[in-house]
Amino acid sequence: MIIRTIPCRFTVDFEELDGSPTEQITSDLTPAFFTGTSATRVFRCASGDRMRLAREFLGYRSGVIYRLPHSYSDIANIVVATSIAMKPFGKMSGQRDNKFANYPKTDLTVTYTIPPEIVEAFGSLVTVTETMREASEFVTCSTKGLYWYVDGVNNEPTDEFDAPGVVNHLLEWTYEIRRSQYIPNGVWGHPGKVNEFAIYSRTFGKTFQPDTVLCCSPEVTQEKSFSDTSYNIRLRFLVKDNGLTASGDYALGWNHFPRRSDTTDTDVVYERIVRAKDAPDTSAGWKIFYPREDFRDILVP
Repeated sequence: MIIRTIPCRFTVDFEELDGSPTEQITSDLTPAFFTGTSATRVFRCASGDRMRLAREFLGYRSGVIYRLPHSYSDIANIVVATSIAMKPFGKMSGQRDNKFANYPKTDLTVTYTIPPEIVEAFGSLVTVTETMREASEFVTCSTKGLYWYVDGVNNEPTDEFDAPGVVNHLLEWTYEIRRSQYIPNGVWGHPGKVNEFAIYSRTFGKTFQPDTVLCCSPEVTQEKSFSDTSYNIRLRFLVKDNGLTASGDYALGWNHFPRRSDTTDTDVVYERIVRAKDAPDTSAGWKIFYPREDFRDILVP
């Protein structure tokens, strides 16, 4: 589906009030001067026009047409209307027994900020927000053949109940798509699977190698607007990248498992598990605990 964008256009009368606008520019001024800019403007319109005017300020989608939000100014056109607060103005009218108040005018306080990047995907114009934070897993190591060092003597063997643990560091990657026109099938089908191909984070400029990204359970909410229904999709991934195999051919990801090492500088190494003794080091011989799938159908290119 091709989405056609058209500029903001107002169809109702309104006026800007004295003292408006107010502007804020943070210290984040490089490399683009308007990176840290936000502004607030206050307008007044007839109360019966307030919802239509709010819709025209914020932008909306109708069929294949996307009406863009109002830009703050020609020199700061990436700063657009992102939220509106409304307050009645004038003397309340109506009969004494009315249940609801009526006012002749409404004041709209319009906040302008720089929104997330808007891209075309999943049948509409969507925004993508990514976050990353530290995560971890606790790995229990085998003590077979090892000894305790007690009071200068290391001849006390460990037993099966001795289980030293190691924390393995992961990344939790949250990928949120807002205003999608439909829910891709992979949103429900990929949890529990790992990436078959390398995938890329647009926000952080980071490439994740095959087998290192585990898709977790998604969160999907429906959002209704004036003209249509859309979906907000929050995807969660756990990234495990413990380096490369000795040959450098594969990443040590979710289908490589910890084992104790007595010959390397680290106490834990990550290896594949194969189906049988002397099995070939190919997919035919590997035991795949986490099936692989192509995640590119749920990520914005």
